[in-house]
Amino acid sequence: MSIKTIKESALSDLSELKQCANFLFTSWPLLSKYKGQVISYDNLDVKTRKIVTEATQHAKDLPLEVMRGSLALRVCACFEAFIQSAVIWHLSRYEGEGIEVPEKVKLACLHYSGIYFQAVYHTSHDDYSIYQKMASNLGALFGDDDNNPINKEVTASAIKRCSSGHLEKIFNKIGISDLWNKLAKEKKIRVVLSTKAHVETKKLLIQKIDEYWKMRNKLAHGEAGKVSLTSNNLEEILAFYEALTVDFCSMLETIKV
Repeated sequence: MSIKTIKESALSDLSELKQCANFLFTSWPLLSKYKGQVISYDNLDVKTRKIVTEATQHAKDLPLEVMRGSLALRVCACFEAFIQSAVIWHLSRYEGEGIEVPEKVKLACLHYSGIYFQAVYHTSHDDYSIYQKMASNLGALFGDDDNNPINKEVTASAIKRCSSGHLEKIFNKIGISDLWNKLAKEKKIRVVLSTKAHVETKKLLIQKIDEYWKMRNKLAHGEAGKVSLTSNNLEEILAFYEALTVDFCSMLETIKV
């Protein structure tokens, strides 16, 4: 299968995830009132439940567990998970059908995971400028370079959403502008994690991030620093992302900002 065909197929494959992305950004004003609560389908009001139902009929495995903990971090995590899931999902579909995926496409997918983990890693170490860096890196990864194997049409809306200016407007609209001012200035995450009640949480969080970071580097660069991403270790990569979702979300739900 040529890169051109993969690009065309990706547009169709990702239509359901686009529905999921629309859900995430249109429903935050409603979900924000549940801040600090463990959100389940049963305790949503009728209007919000309708939105969730419409979204999940397109993406049945939408992880409601993500909707816990710090609202600011949750929005970022959901946005990152959307693009990450998109590239991994269509990559795994081609591999599952025995179709050869161009190495450049594989590398671009894995490179994105590195950006995601940098954001998580630096957030845990109180470096809030990573959000601006993340937006810049995403622009470079999904830019207009003709040699870029990722479908431009698929990622166009994601690019717009990821610019720091657009994200700031979104955060302001849903009432969490503190990510861009109060949170950065007062370092609330650091303060919360430095309290006695969260010492163990911080330790576990950083430990998990370090584990995933090492695993990601091993997958990306191999034992000798060479890139190693083939259909042989695709299952390992998918298991890796699944473990990240479960463990990282369980860490986040204990942190309230």
